[in-house]
Parts: sequence; C-alpha cells; structure tokens
Amino acid sequence: MLYVVIFACSFIAFGISVVCGGGAGLILLSVLNRFLPVIQVPAVLSIGTSSSSFSRIVIFYKDINWKIVRFFYRQRYQVYCWEVGCLHMLNLYGLN
Repeated sequence: MLYVVIFACSFIAFGISVVCGGGAGLILLSVLNRFLPVIQVPAVLSIGTSSSSFSRIVIFYKDINWKIVRFFYRQRYQVYCWEVGCLHMLNLYGLN
C-alpha cells in the first residue's frame, strides 16, 4: 500500500511538473519524508527527477529546438574546460 501511495503522489507531482516546468521535487519532499527514512529521500528524489527528465525528452523529442540545446551545451562545455584548467593550475602551484 505504501508503494501505491508514493507512486500515485509522484505520478501526480511529475504530471504537474510537466505542465508547470518543474517543482515536482518540492511537492514530493514532504510526502517522501513522511513515508521513507530520511537517508533514502535524496536518492529517491534523484532517481525520480532523472527518470522524469528522460521521459520528457522522449515525449517532447520532436518539439525540442536542438539548435538551442547545442548552443547551451557548447557554452557549458567551454565553462567546464575553463574550470578544469583552473583546478589544474591550482594543483600545479600547490594551492589545492
């Protein structure tokens, strides 16, 4: 019965999240905290959020503007390379 309640709440929360653009984790946090041990709540939220993101990609694949995705991916990759370079420099000078 516990799993049915959690599944129903998560289905409703992620359904609302698809329409509103996010917030399912905030809705589910109190429900999961009531039914699960505190140590398990972050793992369950992470799994739920990643599966929700994957399902949105599958459902809305044709409607995604991939030029925008590539633009942001390219920008993030450049920042990532800069961060790795800075961390490498810190290690070289013994500042880390």
